[in-house]
Amino acid sequence: MIPLWLIISITYLYLKKRIPAWRLHKFYNRILKEGKYPVTRIITNQCISYSENNIDYNIFDIGQNKIAIIRQQDFSIDFGDFPNNDFLIPQKNLFEIVGNKIVTKGIKINSTRTNNSSILKYINAMYMTEEGKILILKKNNNA
Repeated sequence: MIPLWLIISITYLYLKKRIPAWRLHKFYNRILKEGKYPVTRIITNQCISYSENNIDYNIFDIGQNKIAIIRQQDFSIDFGDFPNNDFLIPQKNLFEIVGNKIVTKGIKINSTRTNNSSILKYINAMYMTEEGKILILKKNNNA
């Protein structure tokens, strides 16, 4: 039988560490949603989905002859609201505090699934991108 003082001590030590973390998490979530911290904002009208080796990619046309590529597995995504025409991606260095959730602000758009081999040059560039980062590239008009 475990003494009551031991149970109380362990619970106290656990909560002593967790409560400030929860408060910080809530605080940073508010900052992200209100735009008080620099995050990557993607505004688009088009999304192309591509899958390879059990990894799902989304390629967004963000205008100015640029595209943004994300790996879905790197982020926590609510697929009831994604892909979206306006969303925020937290910076990787905030993942431990705010998590890796993509915050959607706009309306859901349809994603076009493709197996086009011209997409591979973008996907190959994504292999060198570290986990949790997005890749913004100059768009090639042939794709």
